[in-house]
Amino acid sequence: MIVSVLGSSVTFWVSPSRESRDDATYLELVRAELQARIPGSQVQSFAIWNGTILDAQREYRSAVQRLSPDVLVLHYGAAEAFPRAYPLRWLWYLHGDRTDERLLRSRVRTLADRGIWPLLRRWQRVFSVCLPRIMLVSPRRFERELRSLLDKAQRDTRCRVIMIEPMDPGERLEHWVPGHSARIEALRAVTRKVAADYPATAVLDPRTAAPEPPSSLLPDGLHLSPTGHAHIAELLLHALDLERAALIPDVR
Repeated sequence: MIVSVLGSSVTFWVSPSRESRDDATYLELVRAELQARIPGSQVQSFAIWNGTILDAQREYRSAVQRLSPDVLVLHYGAAEAFPRAYPLRWLWYLHGDRTDERLLRSRVRTLADRGIWPLLRRWQRVFSVCLPRIMLVSPRRFERELRSLLDKAQRDTRCRVIMIEPMDPGERLEHWVPGHSARIEALRAVTRKVAADYPATAVLDPRTAAPEPPSSLLPDGLHLSPTGHAHIAELLLHALDLERAALIPDVR
């Protein structure tokens, strides 16, 4: 079985930072378990930092056309719900990996930590309250991009699709970005609406039987804790078992 994954840093970042190799992401856990069950299985991630559904179109060729997966996993909705309060390209620069920019970037980070970032945080909070519906990706745009992606996947490979909904942000993120829970819920509704029109698409709700509250599963309000990753891995493995049953006898 070949599985491709598109999404944001929610798929590959552990919060707080890993203390050991046992603090695995849900993709690492799923990859290990799937390979143990089905020798030769692949789980390839094409998720990127600050990734949104708009980036999925750019990563589509590598994740779907080139790999021709049996199952495509989409994990979007968390980054898109943030208010358009500051330029994302500035954040991409701070988190980038270009060697020629590292020295300058470290100085910019120091400046940001000491002066700019606290101001941006306060501005973001005010912006979220005053203009609660201004999102990085509006529900209408989110739906249009999601339908376009599913149409292409069905046309090119006829792969099965699993869409993982974002979790509730928790109290910390809701404090700094008021209204974030409502914006995420709006994108969840869009995800379910779109999935209903595509028979080969399933929706995975991480809130199902969650072992801990959002404040524990998402310590920073966005990225999963080791417990949160383990929870999603369990749900995703169950969903993949169902998809595998639907694929037989064509499973690779």
